[in-house]
Amino acid sequence: PALLGKVYSQAESLVLDGVEKMGWMTKEGHIVHNWKQRWFVLRGASLQYYINQHSDKMQGSIDLERCQVAPASRKDGKECMELITDNRRLYFRGETSEDTHDWVVALNNKIAQVQYLRKTQQQRRKPHPGVLTFFRRLHARQLAMVGTSLGVDEITALAQPLSFHTHLSQLALTRCALTNAHMPLVARVLAHNATIEALSLDGNSIGAEGILFVAKALCVIGPCGRS
Repeated sequence: PALLGKVYSQAESLVLDGVEKMGWMTKEGHIVHNWKQRWFVLRGASLQYYINQHSDKMQGSIDLERCQVAPASRKDGKECMELITDNRRLYFRGETSEDTHDWVVALNNKIAQVQYLRKTQQQRRKPHPGVLTFFRRLHARQLAMVGTSLGVDEITALAQPLSFHTHLSQLALTRCALTNAHMPLVARVLAHNATIEALSLDGNSIGAEGILFVAKALCVIGPCGRS
């Protein structure tokens, strides 16, 4: 138990220390719905914003642990990012649509990372190093987990960020002790992320029910053309 606590503390320090992303975004006002440009910093488990990149005075900070983040659009039809927290809906736009999406990926990675570490701490077990590595790779083109046991908690942690990783084209979960219980989560990823062109689930104990979940997901967004 003491060793596990030390492992968790080390992993948590990686999450709660350091800046992982920063840049300009415009934020819609909560009361007056005008858009104001602010300098945003993703630091630890919070999204902080300032008047500009030179300011030391923080204008606000959002605790990400209980947030949800997804692409959205406003009445003007322009793409933006929606962040739901404490029964509030906040809207942000990056400098470009690609930048906005990068923020969606970064924030979903961070939210999933923090929640996963909290859960492994509560269960008094070591977090999976491959899962933690993926959370730090915002522009990963492939995720390959081979010969390593992944529980439902690990797949749950990966599912939300994977749904928005539009850089990702290859997903391999080979010999990971996956069963039918994992497949609804894998199917959710495939249904939302059309950029995944190659999927490998070889060497797992997946029955007909699980295969059906995946097959349906592959056909959700169009012809079943993915391998």
